[in-house]
Amino acid sequence: MAFKRSAQRQVVVKRGRRGGGGYAFAAEGADVSADVQPMSGEMAQRMYGLEPEQMRRLLAAAGADIRPGDGVCVGVEAGAAPDYRVTYVAKWMRHTEAHLRWIPPAQRGADA
Repeated sequence: MAFKRSAQRQVVVKRGRRGGGGYAFAAEGADVSADVQPMSGEMAQRMYGLEPEQMRRLLAAAGADIRPGDGVCVGVEAGAAPDYRVTYVAKWMRHTEAHLRWIPPAQRGADA
């Protein structure tokens, strides 16, 4: 799968805090250049039971350090609590693919 370099933008990936549970993430994160796209409605509903606007697909360079449970700042500032959580990661020869689930504002940064 190829993706355009021109479609990439910087997102910040933050590790989940150990023992924090829920949506608690490290304060600092790593910049990752990625193409973030909406997931197709049918695929998001079949896989996760969610509405399409609640899911995103992230495509980054091969070897990108992204893990399930990480938080990703997509539509928020780098210093804010992440607005998406990584639910799935696949490492391919030419790219890394991750599925992101939207975190409602009231739950961002919460330990539950």
